[in-house]
Amino acid sequence: MIEVNDLGIGALVAFAMAWLIAHLIKTIVAVVKNKRLGKEELESFTKNGGMPSGHTATMAALATYLGILYGFGSGIFALAVAVLLVVAYDAMKVRRAVGEHGEILKRAEKKLKVVKGHTPLEVLAGAVLGIVVGQVVALIFGVV
Repeated sequence: MIEVNDLGIGALVAFAMAWLIAHLIKTIVAVVKNKRLGKEELESFTKNGGMPSGHTATMAALATYLGILYGFGSGIFALAVAVLLVVAYDAMKVRRAVGEHGEILKRAEKKLKVVKGHTPLEVLAGAVLGIVVGQVVALIFGVV
């Protein structure tokens, strides 16, 4: 059990761990999909888009941890869930549409780099990953 005066630090740990794990998974998925480990696959670690959604994972981890720490009926948990829903919607709808428009523009300009948003499955995978990470961090910090 970690002795920390302010257990709020666990929220940052949950956020960071979810981002790291999501982007490691993203890189592994790219390697498996392309059957090679090259520059493009390694760059997938820092790119937006792909499986799972790192944005959703980080916010789901944060919301889960805060729910465990302060209670699932608390205002801070409600706020975290509201932000999670906005981030997930943005990843799935707004950023996805921008990525599709980018693909059209790319046909005209070959050097244009396009970053797509997430599919609903990628967002769901990010949410599940985030919930698990939030719970694990809460266990590590002795919140549960």
